[in-house]
Amino acid sequence: MAITPADSMTQIWPLFLKKTGLKESDFQTVAGDGQTKLNAVINGQADLFTRLRDGPVDEDQGRHRQGRLSESKFADYGINMVSSGIVANTDYVKANADLVRRFMAATTKAVEAAEKEPKAAAQSILDANPKGRQDRLR
Repeated sequence: MAITPADSMTQIWPLFLKKTGLKESDFQTVAGDGQTKLNAVINGQADLFTRLRDGPVDEDQGRHRQGRLSESKFADYGINMVSSGIVANTDYVKANADLVRRFMAATTKAVEAAEKEPKAAAQSILDANPKGRQDRLR
């Protein structure tokens, strides 16, 4: 199992083990950053790794170098997570209630617009960061 210590996916791993009845002792770990995890799998030093769905690992690259990647989602095991969220200091929220209310209204409007026009929303992300892929962003 290739991991990045303390990353978000590694924090979820114990919950996955509990849901599946597996144990930490069922796995040996190789630790490193995202590229190290990918390289460990490509080079046969690890059999699996966790990642964010739209994280830095390019699936086509993995197929080309490794043969074929197989993907399982945490949701397939009853682990449903919020992908992104907004966190604010409670004192700030109290002191800036109107600003927070307007920010949340604008954020809600943006999410609703993205749901209605996912291709346009994905394109706006690509305009800001051309390294993404339209199909994955949608």
